[in-house]
Amino acid sequence: MQDEKVELSYSALWKSIIRPPRDEYSEDQLGDNVFIFRDKTYIRKDFKILNKQGSLIRASFIEPDEESRV
Repeated sequence: MQDEKVELSYSALWKSIIRPPRDEYSEDQLGDNVFIFRDKTYIRKDFKILNKQGSLIRASFIEPDEESRV
């Protein structure tokens, strides 16, 4: 019985590190699509992807604007 508890605790621990639970938030909480960080302007592009299981995945890609690129 004790071994089962240890095994379950260990399993929960590594799963929380390798695959942490996803946060849920609205797009409004992401802030502006254009923002300045360390004197450079960045643009956030949001997009949606449909995976093989049919689940919708939302992601963001952040890159510097044309003038801020080195």
